[in-house]
Amino acid sequence: MAPSWIDLWDWIEILMLWLWTQLKSNAEPLANLATAAGILIGSLWALYRFGIRRESKTALSIDPIVESFPYSPDVFLTHFDVALRNLGYVKIRAKRKRHSETNKNAFAYDHPGEKLKYSCSLLIRRLQMDAKVKTRIQWFPDEKAVSPLPDDTECDLLYSYEENERTDFWLEPGEVYRLSMSVVLERGLYLCMVTFVAQDPWWQRCQPFKEYKDREFWRRVFMVAVPVPVSGAQGS
Repeated sequence: MAPSWIDLWDWIEILMLWLWTQLKSNAEPLANLATAAGILIGSLWALYRFGIRRESKTALSIDPIVESFPYSPDVFLTHFDVALRNLGYVKIRAKRKRHSETNKNAFAYDHPGEKLKYSCSLLIRRLQMDAKVKTRIQWFPDEKAVSPLPDDTECDLLYSYEENERTDFWLEPGEVYRLSMSVVLERGLYLCMVTFVAQDPWWQRCQPFKEYKDREFWRRVFMVAVPVPVSGAQGS
């Protein structure tokens, strides 16, 4: 995690005090001054990079494109193409823990009201056409909502990056990966959500810090009409 402003200023304050004690010393004052000045400049550079430019912060974009193809009467093969782009200056690793046939109680994201089996999960929810005018369509309509619902379809976009029942996937700074999944869907409107869950730092996986787990994740909610209009693919 990135150092907080309080930590950075505390660090600089300590260095300033050390600089003052060195200047008060009579032993090799110029050498001590040069050393102290170099450390201070390095500290200010670190403050600029990690405090102002926030280079240690992670950032990820999720851009979906959806196409559909006739499969059978009123049924369509719907193809989801999802581009993940690392927008930050540090590597982003997907959470390794995942649901598997031998460990069906394992979840990549496990919070009250929401459990996701995979660290890059595509959820597909068919909309019921009975909403009243001005009804807001949201994935979580209220604080008591749970996800996924029993009728939701959950797809693993990182299925090809599974190794020994663990997910092995990461993005270097600036990298773009395109993940895809094809699902047979009936004609209708669908609300979809892609969630990417990052691997927790080692200290968050230890007690007593487990309450901070899964703090780093990104998601994108979008609507899909099946069949996709022939004028172009939906998404981003």
